[in-house]
Amino acid sequence: MSIRRLTLMLCAALISAIGAWAQKGLAIEELFDGRYKKDPQAVVTNVRGDALNKYDLSLYRSISIQDRETDIPQMVELVTTDGSQAVDSETSYRGGALYYAFYRLPRRNDRNCYILYLNQHLDKGDKVLLIYLEGEANTKQVKAMLKK
Repeated sequence: MSIRRLTLMLCAALISAIGAWAQKGLAIEELFDGRYKKDPQAVVTNVRGDALNKYDLSLYRSISIQDRETDIPQMVELVTTDGSQAVDSETSYRGGALYYAFYRLPRRNDRNCYILYLNQHLDKGDKVLLIYLEGEANTKQVKAMLKK
């Protein structure tokens, strides 16, 4: 095996480990364990690096699940568990169920951390969305980015 190939493999492993480490200690970490990777009703997105620089972010992770409400109770439980640690939060309920949550968590590894949850099933939609963000962006910047 060439040195270049070995170096590329080590870099890929390191990047994967950093992504997995990003939510370490958070309840939602469980949802990013790969279970949705090959799920045809789910879209999993992981972005880091230059694509996020203009937003002052270093990590963007999301899970969007369409046409399946069975995952919502566990997702809500994990999101609200992490939300209980939030230093700033906004939540909205519809019919007694969590519709929207935006949490700014305590800084981790010198970065701001955010969780966004949206259950479109409660507004005639067919998706549930979970986003985890890390970076230097403040709450106002994150909300502006998410509105785009």
